[in-house]
Formats: sequence, structure tokens, C-alpha cells
Amino acid sequence: MTRLHSFEGMPSPQKINNSWLGFHGDIKNLTLILRKKLFPVNIMEKVVNQYISRAQVHPSDSSRVQQPVSSYYFKLPYVGSFTAEAQKRLHKLVRRCTNTEIKLVFSSFKVSRMFSVKDPVPLDLRSRVFYKFSCAGCNACYISETSRHLSMRLYEHLSRDRNSHIFQHLQQSEACRRLCSKNCFSIVDSAPNRLQLIFKEAVRIRWENPPLNKQLKHADLTILF
Repeated sequence: MTRLHSFEGMPSPQKINNSWLGFHGDIKNLTLILRKKLFPVNIMEKVVNQYISRAQVHPSDSSRVQQPVSSYYFKLPYVGSFTAEAQKRLHKLVRRCTNTEIKLVFSSFKVSRMFSVKDPVPLDLRSRVFYKFSCAGCNACYISETSRHLSMRLYEHLSRDRNSHIFQHLQQSEACRRLCSKNCFSIVDSAPNRLQLIFKEAVRIRWENPPLNKQLKHADLTILF
């Protein structure tokens, strides 16, 4: 005769139900399955009764089982001894108000969040930027972009690029040429790629309408205004 020793290895009905009615239904279904397998009825009833007694599940506890505890997780920065005290008071307050469990996860503070750990790139070596030239002699201005190092483009404007509007302006005015230096240039903004760079340049030119910007090729933003 086949003997039933225990329910070990089978899913626990008590753990997968949150009500006494569901628990009772699972016990009933499990009993029917075991009876089809020709397990003795008296042994099944004995094992079930022992399991229920051991688990201490009674109808009087159904109201407690029917209300599972809801858990919520929150992430907070770790601030030393105040952290443990805040966690203790929060748990005490929540238990008084509702059947909810608050679980706090504390993260350590990193200096890199407030300060950059990398050396800043010198302005002359920055690339993918658009810049502004403000003449020290007559306040004429010019806006353009470059994907190369800024220092290289400024050198071309001041000494060798004869097609540059800045170069042409300085050649026409000795006073402006004498007062001009790299300090007349400033970086307005940067972009991760050339498409965004051209778009930002076009927006800025549209807003300021600098007199030295006479280039024919730039993004047409008429539809945006």
C-alpha cells in the first residue's frame, strides 16, 4: 500500500493564498488529486490536519490573512546618525496609520556629484562650439560655429583667412585692428554633433542679426518665427 509521508516538495497552499477560502479550496483540490492516485484517505486527513495545526491557520485569522502588507521602497541619501533615527520614526508612524511597510534604501554621498573630477578643457582647445566676435573698436559683431579647435579658427580669422568677414573688417579699419585680440572672442554654446551646432548658430544669428554675418549658407529658420 502506498503511504503518504508529507507534503514536502509541493507548493504551500498557505503561502500562495491571502484568504481562508482560497486556502481551503487548494486543500480540497490537492486531496482530490491524491485520492485519484490511490493515497489512503485517513493518512491524507491526518497529514492535512497536522499541517494546519503546525501552520496555525484558523478561520479566526482570515481577516488578518486577507489584508496583505503593502511594501513601498524609497531611496534617501545617507546622512550619518540622523539616518537611523529617521528610519525608526518613519516606521513607527506608518504602523500607526496603515497596514503598509516602508522600506528605505540609503545611498552614499559622492563628491563627484558636486565637483567634476576631470580637468576642464581649455577654451582654446574646445571643439563643436559656436562663438561670437565683438569688435573692441566699433562694437560690430559676428557669430559662427566650428567643429575644430577654437584656437585654430581664431588664428585663421585674425591672420590668414582672407575670406573671413572678421579678417576683412579688421583690414578695413586700423583702429579696430590695433585693438583686436583673442579676448574679443567668446564661446556662446556647444553641441554634441554638427547638426545641433548649426541649428543653434542659426537661431542665435536670427535673434541678434550681427552686422558682420554676410555668409549665404546657413539654416533657414523662417518657419520658426
